[in-house]
Amino acid sequence: MNNQLPDEYDDETPSLFSLLEILGLFALLLMIMTIIALLGMWFLNFLFDFEAFQILKQNQNKLFTLCFYMAFCLATLFMVMLVKWRIDTLESWESVSSYLGFLEPNWTVLLKWTAVIIGFRLLSWGGELSGDQIGLKDDLFVYGIWLSLLSTVIIAPIFEEIFFRGILWRATYDKSQSFHVAFWVSGVFFALAHLNFSPFALFHHLLFSYVVTHARLYGGTLAFSIFLHFLHNFLLFLDTLFILSKDLTIW
Repeated sequence: MNNQLPDEYDDETPSLFSLLEILGLFALLLMIMTIIALLGMWFLNFLFDFEAFQILKQNQNKLFTLCFYMAFCLATLFMVMLVKWRIDTLESWESVSSYLGFLEPNWTVLLKWTAVIIGFRLLSWGGELSGDQIGLKDDLFVYGIWLSLLSTVIIAPIFEEIFFRGILWRATYDKSQSFHVAFWVSGVFFALAHLNFSPFALFHHLLFSYVVTHARLYGGTLAFSIFLHFLHNFLLFLDTLFILSKDLTIW
């Protein structure tokens, strides 16, 4: 892939944020909202007797991870509102949707990557549980199938793609004018945000970041990134259920 972006990115537009502004503000929001989420979870436990929370209290890592991702979603929503405020302040020609990458779709790109993701998942179908699937297995035990499906397949793709391939990628590209820099910055932080630091997991998330970044740029719209992320997680979810199908406790 070359360093030339689609025509939609050729216009000279003012940069809304610096990379340090994005990362610093998001990190601060994430820290504050994670603390609020932790305190909120503990407070709710005094008011209601949640069986799931009793399980979470016995697994501090799972409790922190839940609060971290709740905070991530809230921080992403705040950043989208901040993008809207900056666009209005600078009187930019762009809208929030165009800044995030919701542009003219190229369906051929989507079909290509859809086939690749389905083919990859079929090749690894029913094998050993990966690191992500082990975490998903724990989620199934704590939250049940439907809540796990909602968080993994719907919520995660939307919020992760809006922040990493929408806000963070665009802010990095505006400053660097380099596809490669924007990819590596957004991809590395995407991989680290999954809180799985094994070499294989980091490589897998970087590789997947390449796929959805390509779809976002050359497919013309962030909606393709969200769909492919949804498809990947849905197939991962089904594969995990298939592997664990003999374990009645997950139902």
